[in-house]
Amino acid sequence: MPVYSFGKNSILKIEITEEKAAAYNRWTQAFFDAQKKLRDAGTPWEPTEPIYIVCTEEDMRIYNEVGAVINEAISKIDQEKTPIEIEDDFLVKN
Repeated sequence: MPVYSFGKNSILKIEITEEKAAAYNRWTQAFFDAQKKLRDAGTPWEPTEPIYIVCTEEDMRIYNEVGAVINEAISKIDQEKTPIEIEDDFLVKN
Protein backbone atom coordinates (compact mmCIF):
# COMPACT_ATOMS: atom_id res chain seq x y z
CA MET A 1 0.00 0.00 0.00
CA PRO A 2 1.37 3.48 -0.82
CA VAL A 3 2.63 5.81 1.91
CA TYR A 4 1.32 9.37 2.09
CA SER A 5 2.12 12.40 4.22
CA PHE A 6 1.52 16.15 4.41
CA GLY A 7 4.82 16.87 2.69
CA LYS A 8 7.78 14.67 1.84
CA ASN A 9 9.68 15.68 5.00
CA SER A 10 6.82 15.09 7.43
CA ILE A 11 7.34 12.35 10.02
CA LEU A 12 3.60 11.73 10.00
CA LYS A 13 3.17 9.05 7.35
CA ILE A 14 0.16 6.84 6.72
CA GLU A 15 -0.42 3.86 4.48
CA ILE A 16 -3.66 4.20 2.54
CA THR A 17 -4.89 3.33 -0.91
CA GLU A 18 -4.47 5.78 -3.76
CA GLU A 19 -8.27 5.97 -4.02
CA LYS A 20 -8.62 7.04 -0.37
CA ALA A 21 -5.82 9.61 -0.69
CA ALA A 22 -7.53 11.02 -3.80
CA ALA A 23 -10.89 11.23 -1.99
CA TYR A 24 -9.24 12.94 1.02
CA ASN A 25 -7.60 15.45 -1.31
CA ARG A 26 -10.84 16.07 -3.25
CA TRP A 27 -12.65 16.90 0.00
CA THR A 28 -9.78 19.18 1.07
CA GLN A 29 -9.95 21.01 -2.27
CA ALA A 30 -13.74 21.32 -1.96
CA PHE A 31 -13.25 22.86 1.50
CA PHE A 32 -10.79 25.44 0.15
CA ASP A 33 -13.09 26.14 -2.81
CA ALA A 34 -15.98 26.82 -0.40
CA GLN A 35 -13.83 29.24 1.59
CA LYS A 36 -12.71 31.01 -1.60
CA LYS A 37 -16.29 31.35 -2.81
CA LEU A 38 -17.22 33.12 0.42
CA ARG A 39 -14.12 35.35 0.29
CA ASP A 40 -14.84 36.27 -3.34
CA ALA A 41 -18.35 37.27 -2.26
CA GLY A 42 -16.86 39.51 0.42
CA THR A 43 -17.78 37.21 3.30
CA PRO A 44 -14.70 35.89 5.09
CA TRP A 45 -15.30 32.53 6.72
CA GLU A 46 -14.51 31.81 10.38
CA PRO A 47 -14.02 28.23 11.67
CA THR A 48 -16.92 28.66 14.11
CA GLU A 49 -19.34 29.29 11.23
CA PRO A 50 -21.03 26.69 9.01
CA ILE A 51 -19.74 26.27 5.48
CA TYR A 52 -21.29 24.55 2.47
CA ILE A 53 -18.84 22.06 0.94
CA VAL A 54 -19.70 20.53 -2.42
CA CYS A 55 -18.48 16.92 -2.39
CA THR A 56 -19.79 13.39 -2.55
CA GLU A 57 -20.92 11.51 0.54
CA GLU A 58 -18.21 8.95 -0.19
CA ASP A 59 -15.47 11.61 -0.22
CA MET A 60 -16.82 12.99 3.08
CA ARG A 61 -16.89 9.51 4.63
CA ILE A 62 -13.32 8.78 3.50
CA TYR A 63 -12.11 12.22 4.65
CA ASN A 64 -13.51 11.52 8.13
CA GLU A 65 -12.10 7.99 8.15
CA VAL A 66 -8.60 9.13 7.14
CA GLY A 67 -8.84 12.09 9.53
CA ALA A 68 -9.49 9.71 12.43
CA VAL A 69 -6.38 7.70 11.53
CA ILE A 70 -4.31 10.88 11.29
CA ASN A 71 -5.59 12.16 14.65
CA GLU A 72 -4.80 8.82 16.28
CA ALA A 73 -1.27 8.88 14.86
CA ILE A 74 -0.74 12.47 16.05
CA SER A 75 -1.88 11.55 19.56
CA LYS A 76 0.88 8.92 19.76
CA ILE A 77 3.70 11.33 18.89
CA ASP A 78 5.44 13.32 21.63
CA GLN A 79 5.40 16.64 19.82
CA GLU A 80 7.74 18.29 22.32
CA LYS A 81 10.46 15.83 21.29
CA THR A 82 9.36 15.40 17.68
CA PRO A 83 7.32 18.27 16.25
CA ILE A 84 5.12 17.35 13.31
CA GLU A 85 5.88 19.39 10.23
CA ILE A 86 2.87 20.03 8.03
CA GLU A 87 4.22 21.24 4.69
CA ASP A 88 1.08 20.71 2.66
CA ASP A 89 -2.68 20.61 3.20
CA PHE A 90 -2.99 17.73 0.79
CA LEU A 91 -1.72 14.19 1.13
CA VAL A 92 1.30 13.62 -1.07
CA LYS A 93 2.63 10.24 -2.09
CA ASN A 94 6.07 9.48 -0.65
